[in-house]
Amino acid sequence: MQSDKIIRGANKFLMFYTGIAFVLFFLMPKSDLGGIIELLIIIPAAVVVLVYSVMYWRKKRANVLSSFFNVSVIILVVAALSFFMQALRDQIILHKELGNAQLAIESENVAKGLDVQELKLLVEAGGNPSADYQLGTKLFVGWGVPQNRAKGLELITRAAEASYQKAQIDLGKLYWQGNGVEKDLSEAEKWLHKASLPRNVDGYQASLALLAFYEDNQWYAAADKLCDKVMKMYPHYADSIYYVKARVCINQGRIKEAEKYARIAYFDKYIPEAGLVLGIIYREKGKPREAEKVLLALSKKGNRTAMQQLTELYRENNNAERAEFWEDIVAMNINNWEELFHD
Repeated sequence: MQSDKIIRGANKFLMFYTGIAFVLFFLMPKSDLGGIIELLIIIPAAVVVLVYSVMYWRKKRANVLSSFFNVSVIILVVAALSFFMQALRDQIILHKELGNAQLAIESENVAKGLDVQELKLLVEAGGNPSADYQLGTKLFVGWGVPQNRAKGLELITRAAEASYQKAQIDLGKLYWQGNGVEKDLSEAEKWLHKASLPRNVDGYQASLALLAFYEDNQWYAAADKLCDKVMKMYPHYADSIYYVKARVCINQGRIKEAEKYARIAYFDKYIPEAGLVLGIIYREKGKPREAEKVLLALSKKGNRTAMQQLTELYRENNNAERAEFWEDIVAMNINNWEELFHD
């Protein structure tokens, strides 16, 4: 009798639990928080299925657990269907975005080299994102036409909504910096992300802008994922991403990985600025000679941040004379650094 009450109570709870899972998986918008909650639902369900399966295999009775098992199977099926539908929806959206972006790029051929009056005619006719972007930019800046930021922003936005990548990049930067519009980080990320989807030159430039946006706002986890994506998408000319990856890793406290990517950027990809990251890492690891080598090479090219790092390094190692020398160099207004350090 007591067992029947427990089973009935369990069934009521599980009906509620299943309803919550259904709403979460199918109706709530996807987000990081939603993903965590989904995991908190999926993991117990998977554990119940595993435990019940083991008990059933060993031929042990588990009447109460059987109800949990049935609901857990339903939850896992619902979760699988939800993830499949989300992946399918993402692919459909991506395919549509790529098609629109290609059409937008092709509109450049029609609008190329036109004067303001000709652009206005194309804009009035509609259907040419490149013309919208060009005239919108001119109006927003006041370049060759009376400045009209409201109308300019409207045309740039229209071009961006038509998947014109240059407009999406500019619009993202405007919302990021609050230049002529109210600063809106959510809108900035949205437009830069859209522009980064197509695998072309503008997509690469959008990815770089998006990385800078993430770093500027200290969204290092997002920057880390994007670095990996860009390395795979643009393996032949994404050399600078190794330097970005090193910076992101060091800001996340992943020193070993930061050193790995900084060394690739500095020694293999010939990006001098990566010496800054290496210098910081070598200082933290107690390797002053290695730190001095990379920071000195960068300082002689006029990098003031490297000079400041070098000054601190010398002070840490009780070399006051060299520290004062570089402190004085930093304070100077020098244009030709190569001539100053010419051997």
